[in-house]
Amino acid sequence: MQKPFTDQEVSFLKYLNKKDIINKSTREGVAFVANLMKILKQSGSPTSLYHLFKDNYRPNGDYENVTWENFIDVRNYKTKKINNYQASEYVAKKRPFKGNNLSGEWVQRDVYLIYVVLSYGHYPIYIYRDGVWFLNSDHYSTTTAKHIRASLPRYDDAKIIVIEPDFMRYVYRSEFSNDEIMKMRMDRFKKKVQYLVPKRLTNIGASWRSNHKIKFKIKNVNLSDNDTIEIIVDVLGVYDGNNQVDYEETGLLTKKELEDKISNKIVANMEEYLPPQKIDKYLNRRQVPEDGYLKLTFEHQPIKSKPQDITKD
Repeated sequence: MQKPFTDQEVSFLKYLNKKDIINKSTREGVAFVANLMKILKQSGSPTSLYHLFKDNYRPNGDYENVTWENFIDVRNYKTKKINNYQASEYVAKKRPFKGNNLSGEWVQRDVYLIYVVLSYGHYPIYIYRDGVWFLNSDHYSTTTAKHIRASLPRYDDAKIIVIEPDFMRYVYRSEFSNDEIMKMRMDRFKKKVQYLVPKRLTNIGASWRSNHKIKFKIKNVNLSDNDTIEIIVDVLGVYDGNNQVDYEETGLLTKKELEDKISNKIVANMEEYLPPQKIDKYLNRRQVPEDGYLKLTFEHQPIKSKPQDITKD
């Protein structure tokens, strides 16, 4: 029985391994394949061959051992009719499907092969491209918001980022690479971050068990040359009315719990700019990813021996 790759294709793919094409950008990879096909006077689509190489990549180069059982060609996947509650599973596996005004499909845009999830057949809510999930921050309508919840790729190991609708259009049309999208997103964040953080003294609940309030202010926002944003938080303490309390000594909450609550408040308006994170971390998306470009530094004020009235700040 004939195998998925011919002997000539096996030799071609082995050469791509030798040139480490898997670690090049998609645009560079397709350009290399196109040039090689031209030299060898091979017919066919460079984009198609590049994505077959990428989807069936073998670090050891044993493409002659690829079988029909483990061969991947996403363009030949059949579309399944499903109920919307099944969408999350299909999206995580990047399989084409049609639900109730909700669908997923593979499409080619320029040199990219992308998996896109559409609400009402035209509005992209998720796009998977080059190993990253993009989520549209604009839910558009109540029903589309339900589609977003129903199709979240919960069990995929890839990272996800939330982007604004104009960036989503760039991804869908493949006008810019992932790195270019991230750079434009970062530039916009640096311009807007000063307006996204709380401006004045802020009170938030310390615990559902009491009326205690955590009081904090933003002391400064530092923008570094290496695209790191540091938000310095002045933590004034936990108060019962105007009286400061020792929250750790009383067992009200730990320092980490206090900092997490402040983080939740600060990043509530920054979802479109948070660093990429794994799907399971996204589900707790008001936490700042530890390996990203956003850093919160907390400066805790000492507990005063006498009650402090800070309401006149």
